[in-house]
Amino acid sequence: CVSVDLLQPDTLLDVCDIASRMLMGGYQTECTVVFISSRRAMVEESLQSLGLKRLTIEEVQRMSWEELEEEIGKWVTIMKIAVRVLFHSEKELCKKVFKEGLVDTVFADVARSSMTHLLNFGEAVAIGRRAPEKLFKILDMFETLRDLFPAIESLFSGPENDALRVEGSAIMSRLADA
Repeated sequence: CVSVDLLQPDTLLDVCDIASRMLMGGYQTECTVVFISSRRAMVEESLQSLGLKRLTIEEVQRMSWEELEEEIGKWVTIMKIAVRVLFHSEKELCKKVFKEGLVDTVFADVARSSMTHLLNFGEAVAIGRRAPEKLFKILDMFETLRDLFPAIESLFSGPENDALRVEGSAIMSRLADA
C-alpha cells in the first residue's frame, strides 16, 4: 500500500490541533461528525474523479455487455487505487488526527459507504446473467478482490467492520462461482 499526504502539512497541523482541543474539551462527537462528513465527501469525490459511477444493481444488470465490460475494467482499476492508496491514506490521516481508540471507528465511518458501493458492483456482476464472454472479466474481478482482500481486512479491522468483511468475502465467493 502507498500512503499519500491528503492534507498540506500546515493544514494537517491545524486539523490535529483543533481535534485535540475539541477532544480535550469534551466535544468528541462534534469533532468526529465534522471530520467524518468532510473526509467522506473527499473520498467520494476522489472515486468519482477516477470514473466510479453510482450504479444500482438493477442498472448494472440492464447494461449491455459492452457497457458492462467497460465498467468492469474501470472497477478493477478503481478498486486497486481505492484500497492501496485512497483508503490506506485516509486511515493514516485518521491515525495522525485521532488517538488510537477512535481511529478504526472514524475511518470506518469515512470509508465504509464507498467500500460498500464498490463491493455492491461486484455483487451485481456476480449475480447477473451468466454468459461465456463474461468469464474473463469476472475472473479479473475475482482476482482483484482476492489479491486486495488481506489489505481490506487490515484496513477495515475491528468489530464495526465485521459486516463489511463478511460481505466482501461472500462477494468474492459469488464471483468465484460465477
